[in-house]
Amino acid sequence: MTMYQKNRSEKPTYWMLSLLLWTCWMSACDNTSAPSALTVTSLAFEDGGVIPTRHTCYGAGESPVLQITEIPDDTRQLALRIHNETDGEGTVLWLLWGISTSGYVAANVPAGIHAPGSLRQGVNSSGMIGYQPLCPPSGEVHTYAFTVWALDDNTIEGLDSAVDEAEFLRAIRDHVIGRGTLRGQFF
Repeated sequence: MTMYQKNRSEKPTYWMLSLLLWTCWMSACDNTSAPSALTVTSLAFEDGGVIPTRHTCYGAGESPVLQITEIPDDTRQLALRIHNETDGEGTVLWLLWGISTSGYVAANVPAGIHAPGSLRQGVNSSGMIGYQPLCPPSGEVHTYAFTVWALDDNTIEGLDSAVDEAEFLRAIRDHVIGRGTLRGQFF
């Protein structure tokens, strides 16, 4: 076997190994999935259930009450993202952090970066700060994910102002110690 033939036969192994290492590295970089599972519930709807009209653009457009349990002891704050899993764009409806470790989020949180208490809000997909009511086209079933992360620090660099989803996820990535998701539908 010539040197060229030998190197040529090793190339697939090299590329496969490179691909495997790259894949492992990429998944390790997404530290937003954590081993501790939070339980996220709402008084307004059950997991997988229908979200009431009052939380949509067809109603009052108010944010729903949320309760988070099974919070790890070393949690310093909770953070929330609501996004549309159905629209193909992952439309972000709400970014909220500074949620107390009591795990309670009241209904109808007012818009603005500084919400009541220590709550802070980010920029949703419409470019506004605060909760964007669900507003799917009439007759289409859309699923919304209410994802909550338990964070190990009260003051996370990058979360001192209204941020968009990419900045939000980048800021919390190395601080996640728990995660849970509640899903609801509207049509």
